[in-house]
Amino acid sequence: MATAFKAITATLLMARVIASDETTTRTNGVTHWHWAFLSDKAVLHKIAPRRARSVAEDVLSGHQPEVWVSYRYTDQQELGKEHQVCLAHVLRDVQYAIDGGDTVFGPKIRDHLRWAIRVGK
Repeated sequence: MATAFKAITATLLMARVIASDETTTRTNGVTHWHWAFLSDKAVLHKIAPRRARSVAEDVLSGHQPEVWVSYRYTDQQELGKEHQVCLAHVLRDVQYAIDGGDTVFGPKIRDHLRWAIRVGK
């Protein structure tokens, strides 16, 4: 398993663009963080006891991609030369506003975000 982890990490670190996200998971009854790092050629999963920036820095091992894609969590900022906010996360936040009653601003932003995501595909 360590060999596969190293091979996937090496492929990931060759990428110009790396995206990341994390969510909670339970390991032996204890809350941990499931990190996912992905590029166009690799997806790396890592379970860590912390949500800290150091987890991403450890995976990157000094590598700084051209673009880092993540949501707005502070510990995921400035890991790449440029930062792209994850549009799917922004779309989720806009949907919360719409669900909360925004009928003017939210729907227009939602439509623009959906358009941008389609263009990206």
